[in-house]
Amino acid sequence: MKLVKSLSTVACVIGLSLASTSPVLAASSTSVVGTWRNHVNWNCNTAGSTPITAALFTINADGTWSYPYGGGNWWQEEGLVIISFDSYPTLQYVGNVTKDAVVGIQGYSDNPGSRGCFYLLREQAGKASDVKHYVDGKDAVTNR
Repeated sequence: MKLVKSLSTVACVIGLSLASTSPVLAASSTSVVGTWRNHVNWNCNTAGSTPITAALFTINADGTWSYPYGGGNWWQEEGLVIISFDSYPTLQYVGNVTKDAVVGIQGYSDNPGSRGCFYLLREQAGKASDVKHYVDGKDAVTNR
């Protein structure tokens, strides 16, 4: 799996093909910057499975994010966000951003059987003017 440096081109993220979008956050888009409560379900395709409440994610305006066990980089293109992990470079979360929630899928590119779904609920609002879409042109998967 390779994530291209610009989200305005087609990217392949955990088997999901993303359509080309505008290279900037639209004025009407909601910024993902802020603190979010993570809810994950690695078995969301299994009947009766329920999400678990995980740690808080702090998403910073500089394109980085953190939680008590690590962090990584994030990119937002209008209403779509991609979150990568420094300590697990093949793991990515991809979700749709609304005012107070992000809903999406997550998975490991090197293990197709390890996929799931997640949602984030906003704890405190960020400002759209703080959004940075790319981190020095670094690849989302390798941070290089």
